[in-house]
Amino acid sequence: MIDGNEEKYYRHQIRGFSFIEMNVKEKRTAYKFTTQFYNIWMPKHFMRIGSTIDPFLSGVNFDLSQYSELHFTD
Repeated sequence: MIDGNEEKYYRHQIRGFSFIEMNVKEKRTAYKFTTQFYNIWMPKHFMRIGSTIDPFLSGVNFDLSQYSELHFTD
């Protein structure tokens, strides 16, 4: 969290489990958490990153047609 010039980081354990003692229910929980992470949180996070980067790229030209021929110096 950013509050002016001060940054704070928070971390909370969601759930603890052991891969060694994992039963079917715990495997399903780990799978469900991972799929929901990628399906729900990641797209929103990528949109936030894109909206932050886009203003910096507004004047950049990615057209490579002017460089279509290779030029070698001897």
